[in-house]
Amino acid sequence: MARLDAMASKDAPGTRELLRRDVASAGSAAVELGAAEKDTCLRVFVLADFPAKVTLKSKGRELASGEVGDATALRLAPRGPVCVRHGEAPVLQIEGTGSAHVIVRASP
Repeated sequence: MARLDAMASKDAPGTRELLRRDVASAGSAAVELGAAEKDTCLRVFVLADFPAKVTLKSKGRELASGEVGDATALRLAPRGPVCVRHGEAPVLQIEGTGSAHVIVRASP
């Protein structure tokens, strides 16, 4: 988890931690981020012990996706944050079998 913390701190300075969770997936797991209290930009970091597809969705549309390999870390949407509007409730979908660590940082 220290590796994921370092990546999140380096790649998302000045943001606040919105969520930190260990996720066990038996094929597919959904992590609900809750409704945004205001327009918000998110940075999502995932470290998994299995190959997985990671997708951030909101209102039925894909906001960002990526693949993480066995014991590797992923920064979803590496070019920049993914932004959601006030009231949107994004969901992080993890497909694969094993355990993953998730950190979501937000601004503002």
